[in-house]
Amino acid sequence: MYVKFTAHKPAQSGMSSRAIFDYLDKENQAQRDRDIQEWRNGDVSEERREELLQNFYNYDNLFNQDFDLNNLDDKKNHISVETAFRMIDENKGTRNSKEANFYMLNVSPSAKELQHLEKQAEEILAERGLNKDEVINNGNKDMLDYYQDQKQQILNAQLKSYAQDIMNEYAHQMDREIYANQDKLPSDKERREMLPEVERRYNEYLQEAGVKISTQENEAPLYHNLEYRKVTELDKGAVFSIYDSSRDANYNLYVPKEKYELEAGTQRVSVLEEYFSDKYSDIVKGAEYNNQIISVSDNATVDYSKERFKDYSCDDKVVINYNYKEFDKELKLYFSKNECDFVNGNYQVKEKVFNDKVYQAKTTFLNKQFSDERQRIFDEKAKELGYNFTKVTDENGKQTYLDPDKVPKGAELKKFNTEISIEFNKYLVEKKYLPAREKFQITDWNTQQYNVTFLMQTEKAVLTRIEDNRLNEPLQVWMPKFAIKSDIDVSDPPKESQANIIGQLYENKINERLELQNSKVLEFDNYSEITSVKERSVNKESVIFNYQIEGLEKPLSFHIEREKLDFSEGQYTMSRIEFETRYKAHLFDHCKEEFKSDYDRIQASVAERLSGEQQSKIEREADKEFKNFLIEKNIYPPDERDDRFKVQGEIDKANENSSLLTIKPEGYNEEFKLWVNNRDFSKGEKGEIFFKDKEQAQNLIDKAIERDKEQKQQVHIKYDSFTVEEIQLKEGEPYDRMCVFERREEGLKDPIKFTFKESELQRNGNEVTVPKYKLDYRVQGAKEKAILAEHGEVKNKIKEQVWQEHGFDTTKRKLEGKDLMWFGKIETERSYSYKDKQVLENRETMKQINELKAQPKPDTNKIKELESQLHRDKYSGEIIKEGLKKQGNQTHIHIVVSRHDKTSVNPKDKVSMSPMSNQKDSQMNNGAKVGFNRDSYFQRTEEIFDKKFSYDRPLEQTYQYHKGQVKEQSLGDQVQGYAKGRAQSEVKQFLEKHTGIAEAKRELDPIKEFKKEFSNIPLPTSIPKTKFEAVKSMVNTVKKIMGQTSEQGMGY
Repeated sequence: MYVKFTAHKPAQSGMSSRAIFDYLDKENQAQRDRDIQEWRNGDVSEERREELLQNFYNYDNLFNQDFDLNNLDDKKNHISVETAFRMIDENKGTRNSKEANFYMLNVSPSAKELQHLEKQAEEILAERGLNKDEVINNGNKDMLDYYQDQKQQILNAQLKSYAQDIMNEYAHQMDREIYANQDKLPSDKERREMLPEVERRYNEYLQEAGVKISTQENEAPLYHNLEYRKVTELDKGAVFSIYDSSRDANYNLYVPKEKYELEAGTQRVSVLEEYFSDKYSDIVKGAEYNNQIISVSDNATVDYSKERFKDYSCDDKVVINYNYKEFDKELKLYFSKNECDFVNGNYQVKEKVFNDKVYQAKTTFLNKQFSDERQRIFDEKAKELGYNFTKVTDENGKQTYLDPDKVPKGAELKKFNTEISIEFNKYLVEKKYLPAREKFQITDWNTQQYNVTFLMQTEKAVLTRIEDNRLNEPLQVWMPKFAIKSDIDVSDPPKESQANIIGQLYENKINERLELQNSKVLEFDNYSEITSVKERSVNKESVIFNYQIEGLEKPLSFHIEREKLDFSEGQYTMSRIEFETRYKAHLFDHCKEEFKSDYDRIQASVAERLSGEQQSKIEREADKEFKNFLIEKNIYPPDERDDRFKVQGEIDKANENSSLLTIKPEGYNEEFKLWVNNRDFSKGEKGEIFFKDKEQAQNLIDKAIERDKEQKQQVHIKYDSFTVEEIQLKEGEPYDRMCVFERREEGLKDPIKFTFKESELQRNGNEVTVPKYKLDYRVQGAKEKAILAEHGEVKNKIKEQVWQEHGFDTTKRKLEGKDLMWFGKIETERSYSYKDKQVLENRETMKQINELKAQPKPDTNKIKELESQLHRDKYSGEIIKEGLKKQGNQTHIHIVVSRHDKTSVNPKDKVSMSPMSNQKDSQMNNGAKVGFNRDSYFQRTEEIFDKKFSYDRPLEQTYQYHKGQVKEQSLGDQVQGYAKGRAQSEVKQFLEKHTGIAEAKRELDPIKEFKKEFSNIPLPTSIPKTKFEAVKSMVNTVKKIMGQTSEQGMGY
């Protein structure tokens, strides 16, 4: 048994697991390509057409821990690549994004192990009436195909069941614990509230243990105390959402971890005064800048229009979370700002509006939750109407319809989708997932006369303003034209007139508004605000602005609704944010056309880099890069203020929100590093750093210079012992050595260790000096690691104690196989690799042969001798070379397993498991065990196989033997050593095993001791139904001849 782990390497293969799953799907993809090509070539019989159509649904897909041996044809035994890679990618803990998020496990039974499984499969089929010799002697190809298909089904089932067992063992060997009751753990907000108490107790514990905690020696800094609505924690800090009563507005404030302190049990935070003052000033300046009224016609020519046009505007929304208790799911409800009132930092919403949003969100969620049911309705309706929505992958890798002529389009497709939605909604109502909603229907067509004002009309409806004494304010509503039995006069300016309108419809519109008007007001303090750009079509009088922009061949031209503009002193004006939203959106659309080849190039590059990601993410990233392309050409304006204050420097490390820069400012001889928010700078083509706010950047640099001067002072290293070690250098690296320092720290049992390369130090006898910042960093890291190793488990216990005191359940249980997230694939093909020894040796031999053949008088004898030395495939006899398919039974298992458990709901609770972490390096990390004994696991995979399949493994096939842990001994010595203290029966079994008797017995009766686990499982078949019926009839005929009557195992 060959078992090997391989780690996912994000730096080489990207963050997503999509690529590895696509690789595992290669056998299916190759068959799909062949089937599609045959289908498209046409000229196939109806029977063959049915076979090909069935093939599209019968590829052997992925499986996982839910694999059901007794229901092999069930959907959960055939998991798609899309489902698997999304689940693996989304199952993340809190590990660094550069670390592996999943691992690959290759499990390859040996030829003898596969022969053993094959014999068991043949015996099972023989018991079911499918005797191998009889099938072969019958000579019918369909019957032989069916036999091979059923044999492979059993072999696949055996290996899938085995995969389940070894993954259960994987969980057991990991020996981790997880919280037993996930629903009784604190939320992130509750954890943050308890964190100060945990830290306080832990610091008290460390002080009692004598561990010296570093304290500030300088005067205590000033803090600004704030009340926040919400906090979002990030790797290096937190974002606080704060209501500013002085401006009656919310703002978000990012604060690094070392610059704030949370107050336990409150919604208050203390932020360093200096930091807060700078940031708040920037926030106020930004708001004032955006709300400035500016001229929009200064550099434009102006025209006028009454035609329909495309417009863009800021779309501000309020997001409120709603707990869908029946499914324990948080749903997001989106409200336009005009649907809410903002009062003292809270949003007020009418209960009717809120309930309507809840209904919409539930409907969207239930569509995903019961997608199988919706798909069933979809499939049944499509079949009833003769539609075929089957998709295949074409030669360019794109999804296309298999039979485009049977796919509805336009109004027909819209009608079909509406019918599906109606039927699915009925299902949800019947199952009581949604309340029944009465649909308004006109039953009384009599009209009444009302005073109304017609504002605008389309082909089928009229925008109507109604003033009714029952309403607090006029109602503006669209009325269908069929309901109005008078002439419709849309005048400018609009005038009130009398109109005959169907009374029942009029009253329904009034009652809807009265229900909203009288609805209770709900108030929310827990919400978030988002802003996006909304596109809409407008049919109103507009002003057309034409701009000549340097770098563009054609002028930029777009409309703005006239009533959105102010006109003063011969200029059209509006707020900066409203104008720039429209200007940038239209400019971006214009540039996508004018620079279409550049946009397509960028989009193709992004699609290749983000292969496997959602299309929406690819499009967003492509738009972002194209925007940067336009900014560099000075065509597109930067998103924010941009002074383009140039500083010489480079980016050392880029994270999602901030970057570490190496700066060489003018007038300072040294380089230094500092973290800067990504929004505050850009990078030039020649490596320059451009800060957007010169004043802010200069202040940041001045402080960094002061800090750099202090940190680069040479200081003495205090140490108890000091050793120098040789290190392995990369090619071209200058000679260097590693200096290892040890020193005792108060309260720690073992000395801390920290290292420097010799080239970093200045030495004068026993005195060693180094820049202060380097020493501080190394010592602090060594000390934190030592404290964690000695006291980390205590901190975890304190945390759980605090949680328990607040009523949370911290009971833990052992990790089990059901807690793992993994997906497996049975593969039946293998090819020789360029790394294989036989390929490498053949390559060298062929080189010699070709050199001899190229000589004027080739030495034929020597050539024949070399040709005889070429390695050949033992089954096909072909010369082995890279890419050649290996013949014989090549069945093996590939498993992709997530680094984290799937049971833990909160990413912070997820257990991190690495099979690459050695047991000998195991340590307690913040109370969590790490390390994995691969030797023990590999040995257990053998033992599980042997026990499960009654395989009597010879000594020379054992993992220990190949590891060299079993010494070569004569059989007599082995027997003598084994026999001590053992019963005679055990010694007999040992002799049988090592003399070949057991092997002979097994070949005679491979199923005798085999568990009956696989004997009676219902086997599906990939044989088309028409062919299957013929084979079934043939098999039954053979059974009758043989005197058997059972139809057991025929698949249906």
